[in-house]
Amino acid sequence: MMVALDDEEQIIKLIDFNVARVFKDRGEIMKLFTKTGHLSFRPPELLTDGPVGYSYHIDCWHIGCSLYFMLSGQEPFADPNQAKMQEKILNLDYSPMKDGIWD
Repeated sequence: MMVALDDEEQIIKLIDFNVARVFKDRGEIMKLFTKTGHLSFRPPELLTDGPVGYSYHIDCWHIGCSLYFMLSGQEPFADPNQAKMQEKILNLDYSPMKDGIWD
């Protein structure tokens, strides 16, 4: 996360250049196979066996997980057991937000 502060504006930008790629045009599909990042934010495409690959479409998954975390204060698929966490991601079984979080 990057925060820029001055006298008139406060700007927060969420950035991650961990495996950044440049696409020549929006229609281009470049299959990537790098498996990095925290397990609880990985999309199902990165948890399947075999050379499935992925493209820029998984960015939507990461944004959703990041927003969920920012709004609830908890990871969407949290579980102390990594195998169970992976199963929750594959089944889209996210943790419900705690009651009263917005009270």
